[in-house]
Amino acid sequence: MNKLIIALVTAALLALAAAGCTGGNGLKQEVIQAFDKQKDMNSYRFSGQTVLQTDYKLANPDRQPLTAGLFELLKQSTLSWEGVASRNPARLEMTWKITPQGRNSSIEVPFIVKDDKAYFHIPSINAENEYFVMDLQKSPQGSQLALTPEMLNQAAGLPSFILKSLTESINPNWFSEKKDTQADAPAAGKSVSIEIKPENFGDFVKDVISVLPDISAELQKIGLPAAQLQKLPERLSSSADSMRLRQPLTLTVALDKQGFVRGETINLDLAIKQSDGTETHVQLQKQTKYDQINGNPAFSMEIPQNTKSIEDVLRLVK
Repeated sequence: MNKLIIALVTAALLALAAAGCTGGNGLKQEVIQAFDKQKDMNSYRFSGQTVLQTDYKLANPDRQPLTAGLFELLKQSTLSWEGVASRNPARLEMTWKITPQGRNSSIEVPFIVKDDKAYFHIPSINAENEYFVMDLQKSPQGSQLALTPEMLNQAAGLPSFILKSLTESINPNWFSEKKDTQADAPAAGKSVSIEIKPENFGDFVKDVISVLPDISAELQKIGLPAAQLQKLPERLSSSADSMRLRQPLTLTVALDKQGFVRGETINLDLAIKQSDGTETHVQLQKQTKYDQINGNPAFSMEIPQNTKSIEDVLRLVK
């Protein structure tokens, strides 16, 4: 399980790095500036989709049946999302859609953040029109995490910091500008990409490892738990030899003429060698788009009136 967790965390970090990788030092600097400019995205609409395929099997699924059930649901699935976000005041609304492979219907999970509270509805657990609620300024039982308004504002800049850090560590020789296509660059913008070949994957993992201490330190500055991330460089280093790319890792980011990031795409096909000599495979294709940047997109979800405490769901996953 640890190898899969490390691989998926690596994939997530690669996903973040994807938006920051372009061809040549000039393009690389453009994307670094674009991620720095994300701090100026005070409101925007977003959407995306991830297709995940893995043949990994949990070792002891009976110990955490809810977790095991969720993993089985996601391991061969399409996850899509869309929503609206604003920074000041901090507000978010979005809907996740999970479509397991072979099914025609989707599971929808609405999620709302407003006035320092988060609300979400899980169809298989909540009653109709019932939402779990979490006060972001109070630490849930068994957790040390509580988010003050100041911390929420600081956390808003964290993705930009992570993207910039990862971008700065990447070899510029792997980057190139793509010709604009309907699926890539927005009008009057450009699309830049990176292709990491299997023989370069080890160097890329080292690049990721090199910036993890800085990311961990930044997490600690804003009061977020960083204990697991502090251990990740060692774990990732020890597991690097057991991971290989089956196909080149391709990463693309689209910039508009104002220098904002408008879209990201990732294609990952990873093999993880297990202790018995067999291989587990993880395939991931991810697309993300941003629109109406600083255009004050409208929020439409109402704050739920029928709620229950987050403590109820936390007890289910222990």
